[in-house]
Amino acid sequence: MNKYFYRTAEELIAGEGQRLRGLIGQTLFDTWLVWDKAANEWFSDEFVILQFSEDCLGLNFSKFDELAVNWSFIDIQDRLHYWKDYDAFDLEWQRNGNEILSRNIGQRLNGISIVEMYSKSIFVKEPFRPENLGQESEQWGLIAIEFIFSGSVTAIFNALDENGIQDGTHVESIYRHITL
Repeated sequence: MNKYFYRTAEELIAGEGQRLRGLIGQTLFDTWLVWDKAANEWFSDEFVILQFSEDCLGLNFSKFDELAVNWSFIDIQDRLHYWKDYDAFDLEWQRNGNEILSRNIGQRLNGISIVEMYSKSIFVKEPFRPENLGQESEQWGLIAIEFIFSGSVTAIFNALDENGIQDGTHVESIYRHITL
C-alpha cells in the first residue's frame, strides 16, 4: 500500500481533488472503523472508511499534519497491519460503529470542504540552530475534511496523531475552508 501523506490542502487537492469531487452526488452506503474489542471502543489510529455508492474512501490522520488517503485498497477481512504493529491489540473492523457517521448512511453527499488551521510559532529555544531564536513561523496546515450531506456536516479531523469525528463544521477564525 502507498504510504504517502498529504500535509497541505494544496497537496491534497492536487493529488486527490478530482476523485474527491467525484464523490459528490453519491450516496453513503456504509462506514467502517477499527474496533478495540478488549476496550470496546473505537481504535482511532486506523483508517476511517466511507463506502459510497460508487467509491470507497479511507482517511487516516497522523502526527500533527499528515493525512493518508486510500481508495478501495483496504481489505477489511485482512489482519490489521497497515501502518503499525498491532499484535498487542484485539482489533477488528466494525461496520457503522460511529453514531455520527452512521446518521449519514443513505444520504446523498452534496459537497466536500477541505479545512486548514492557521498556526504561528516563535522559536524560544533552539539548541541546534541558535540563529533561529526569536524567529516566527506561520503556516496553514491540513486539519479536516468535511462532508456535507442534506441537513448535516460531518468532519473527519486530525485529533493530534489520530482520527477524530465530529458533527458540524469548523467555524473559529483560525480555520479556512476550501470547497471542492
